[in-house]
Amino acid sequence: MKFLFSFFRMLLIFTTFIVFILILFSFEQNIKICDLSNIDFKYKNKNIYNSFVEKNVREKLIIVCNNKHLQQDINTSLLEDLILEDQNIKKAELYLDVSGKLEVILEFKTPFARQLKNQELIYLDNELNILSDVIQFDKKLIVLSGDVETSDNNLIKLIESVYNNKILNSLIGGINYDFEGGYVLSSNYCNLFIDIGFQSLSDELIKRIETFLLFQEEFKYCDYCDTINLKYNNQVICVK
Repeated sequence: MKFLFSFFRMLLIFTTFIVFILILFSFEQNIKICDLSNIDFKYKNKNIYNSFVEKNVREKLIIVCNNKHLQQDINTSLLEDLILEDQNIKKAELYLDVSGKLEVILEFKTPFARQLKNQELIYLDNELNILSDVIQFDKKLIVLSGDVETSDNNLIKLIESVYNNKILNSLIGGINYDFEGGYVLSSNYCNLFIDIGFQSLSDELIKRIETFLLFQEEFKYCDYCDTINLKYNNQVICVK
């Protein structure tokens, strides 16, 4: 009985100590996070944006930390949300180490496609939102045109299907979307247009496209068709 009493007393002391440490740590985190003299930026990928400057992010954080009305509620989540107001940042993670140093880990959005709009090529993310102030991005991207703003997830899936297919990724340079007529792919080889209507890129449809493109490439015969219509099952209709 005496042993049990001693055990529970020690357990109570230990639990109280842990709770005290957690409260202290939480308190310290909210206070120290506003001391931004010791802040370190790290990046998961390359910054390709002209508009992003570390100094501007630091100044944003300082403004919030100096706001007396917010100081009692400031935490890492609030500061992460503040950083994510930059439309070109995909993810922000903030960590405070035991020395009080704030570590900011940023991941930038990667361009997914380009859009021809008002005679200008702009970059889009994988939700087809505009990415501003891109300095340079070397990877080859699909160029979109037409009624892009009225499109849905089917256009995004179509772009992904092109990227994921080795032959299509090397030959397809653009996609035009018309909300009444559907999708028309444009080939880099022979400037061929491929009208697929509102279809997704099924294995059967990809096979028909690959067969025709490889036929053109092998025989170097670019005058055969200006457009191929693939709206109908098991058919390739040549349009001059």
